[in-house]
Amino acid sequence: WRLGRLFQFLRDKKLMDQTLVVITSDHGENMGEHNYFWHAFCLYNSLIRIPFIVRYPEWFEKDVRKSQLVQTVDIVPTVLDGLGIEWDYKNDRQGISFLNGNARDAALTETFNPEMMIDRWLNRRKDLRKQEFEQYIRDLRTIQTQREKLVWTSDGWHEFYDLHKDRGESENLYDSTDPRVRKMEQELHEWVGSF
Repeated sequence: WRLGRLFQFLRDKKLMDQTLVVITSDHGENMGEHNYFWHAFCLYNSLIRIPFIVRYPEWFEKDVRKSQLVQTVDIVPTVLDGLGIEWDYKNDRQGISFLNGNARDAALTETFNPEMMIDRWLNRRKDLRKQEFEQYIRDLRTIQTQREKLVWTSDGWHEFYDLHKDRGESENLYDSTDPRVRKMEQELHEWVGSF
């Protein structure tokens, strides 16, 4: 409804085709997937795969859908690239433009220990105990390609999924000796170290 009002305003002012519109979200929402509700405690695709819509007629063809991996850090480099403004931090780890067919090989997601959020909940709900949330007090990171996904956890309960065969991330194939896992762990370590 609110987007509709905004778009109507832009049409009425004859600005729609001169306005870059980016619609996205900071996270998805768990609705029972993997027995999670809300938007915390995991990095499954139900939470990290978000809507991402870009409209600007000069840069994008109408009604084109792409399945390439992008991250929110790619928005600014894309806008700057489209405007012809030099970007000083051009590398796939700090954000890349996805104009002109550019695509990243992998995407990184991370979330930090939610203990402060849990403590806020506990202050409002005296019927809950912190021990009930101990399994969630950990850092999480993922590195994901179109085909595979590694979930690294600070408590050592890592996960690995073959997304081509298992889009629902239901069969954890993590094996520290698997060359695919070792390669993704190394890439994740290098990526995080680059920040």
